[in-house]
Amino acid sequence: MGFDTTKWFKQQYLKESLAQDLLNMDDTKLLSTYEDKLKAHDWFYYMSDDSRRYNSGEKTAETLSDIKAELGKRGLADKAKELFDTYKKTR
Repeated sequence: MGFDTTKWFKQQYLKESLAQDLLNMDDTKLLSTYEDKLKAHDWFYYMSDDSRRYNSGEKTAETLSDIKAELGKRGLADKAKELFDTYKKTR
């Protein structure tokens, strides 16, 4: 099985599309989006035997990281950390 260039390009496009969407959101909308994604995130995806579930969890975790970084750039790192700490799940 070789490298799937179509899949790679699709992932890059989606990542760029997400980045553009994040830049176009105001602070309130971005915080709301971050909170919604934190609520819906599968916090234990890494324990799954199902590769689809694992990959989905990885993508969501990456998206959360991207949103958190954007919030940090806007001076909202403390609020992002507060939201993260509110919704993270631990064993």
